[in-house]
Amino acid sequence: MLSIILFVIIGIFFILLLGAFIIVPFKMAASKPFECPTCENKLKLITKTAKCPHCKTKLYKHVSGEYRVSV
Repeated sequence: MLSIILFVIIGIFFILLLGAFIIVPFKMAASKPFECPTCENKLKLITKTAKCPHCKTKLYKHVSGEYRVSV
């Protein structure tokens, strides 16, 4: 009985992991590229807050839709 429950839990975990591998590429394709205000490196971000991988500047998405440097 314990092995069946463990197998179900592991199965659910792998289904969720597979879902992440399916959803993330679609979100990356839908995101629009923009330039980092500090280093002018082109980026594509999925989330509302992130760090520039080049200069490590913290960025956030403003209500207007543009990315700004966080204070």
